[in-house]
Amino acid sequence: METAQIFTDKIGNGNIHELSGMAPNDDIKKFAKGLDEDNTMYVGHLPFMGKLVSYLTTGDENAGVVKFTNSGVVCVEKVGENSHIEWFLMPSCVSI
Repeated sequence: METAQIFTDKIGNGNIHELSGMAPNDDIKKFAKGLDEDNTMYVGHLPFMGKLVSYLTTGDENAGVVKFTNSGVVCVEKVGENSHIEWFLMPSCVSI
């Protein structure tokens, strides 16, 4: 919820809805069936988010299509029956 709040404060409309089924080891396929495809940001934890992106883009939750880091963001676009990664941002750690 804290991460979702940061995003909605900066780029959202202030609305956050907590969903069940997004715990780190929850069933990806079950969750994917209920996704809202209308410009919705889902914020969650690993390994769930990595498996979800893999499942949406390849049909295999273990494909490992994105190597997430903490605070990574991936935009998945659905066109017809197919989904692909539109863009992604991964922060890098810098030591000073």
